[in-house]
Amino acid sequence: MDNPNPSNPTPDPTPADPKQAWGPLNQNVNYDKLASDRIGEELNPNATIWKMYTEEAREYDTEFTRERNENLNNMLLFATLFSAIVTAFIIESANLLEQNPSDISAQLLLMLVQSQ
Repeated sequence: MDNPNPSNPTPDPTPADPKQAWGPLNQNVNYDKLASDRIGEELNPNATIWKMYTEEAREYDTEFTRERNENLNNMLLFATLFSAIVTAFIIESANLLEQNPSDISAQLLLMLVQSQ
């Protein structure tokens, strides 16, 4: 059946642009770069594949390091705030500490027994 509302056509479920279907990666550029190597020399130490690999690895490692650095900064901030709050509670609760009265009584009784 045809679309009953011709002013509002149904969108095509498959995108016409390959970048939409496969993301921003342009496969043809990679094939063009790899085509510069002669047959049989694709895995030499100076081959194009290794240059492409180092470029991709550098981008990935840079992004990975940046994300971990931000994560570590957030954790350090949280640890600092937590430490400051706990320190304030410990200082205030230290004023409430008293010596155990039973220890005082035991020491006094020991002194009385030793003096006789």
